[in-house]
Amino acid sequence: MYQKIVKSKIFSYQKLLDIRANSRYDITLDEVLNYDDIPRKSEVVENKTFLTSWLKKVIQKPEVMQNY
Repeated sequence: MYQKIVKSKIFSYQKLLDIRANSRYDITLDEVLNYDDIPRKSEVVENKTFLTSWLKKVIQKPEVMQNY
């Protein structure tokens, strides 16, 4: 059962990354897995890591921060 959940989670994250790849704020699975220079296995990545790594990349873009 646990393996099914892990596979489903990884599949879902990959789908989100694929959707993001079509936007100007794309991010790769490798960037998520190595967020903050900490290597992780895809099985242990949590939603918080996924979102935090993506947001960090987004706010580094000049066009995002020009209004702040």
